[in-house]
Amino acid sequence: MRKPRPYLHSGAHTLRKSLPQLLERVVDDNLPSEQLSPLELAAREWRGEVLADLGGPEQVAATRMALLSAAVGTWIILHSMDRYLFELAAQDGLVNRRSRRAFAIVADRQRVADSLARQLETLGLDRAPAKVPTLADYLQEKAQ
Repeated sequence: MRKPRPYLHSGAHTLRKSLPQLLERVVDDNLPSEQLSPLELAAREWRGEVLADLGGPEQVAATRMALLSAAVGTWIILHSMDRYLFELAAQDGLVNRRSRRAFAIVADRQRVADSLARQLETLGLDRAPAKVPTLADYLQEKAQ
């Protein structure tokens, strides 16, 4: 007789409940990096890269900043689900042998990934051009 597959909690529901506090910690620049978990630190770095691609915090409107926060939350959920799926795949695979279907978490992960893609499209996938000073501003700066 075959041993039943061990049940693992994905932690997706727990993560969704704690997401507001997690995002506050990621966004709070006064909180030193040493006090962040590896996931929070990675999310902060990713947020910083996206913010730089959008032109920096002074160039981003408040509505885009709110959308960026939502995208960071989705990014955190997606990466947590990916970690769980890799653990599950390493044990027995991602398909229920009895019903010959993929586990529900696979479809959930795809939905979250699609949501992140839509949020990033709304934010803009292109890098904002760097601000180039005018010739007059450049010469004035050099004269000082």
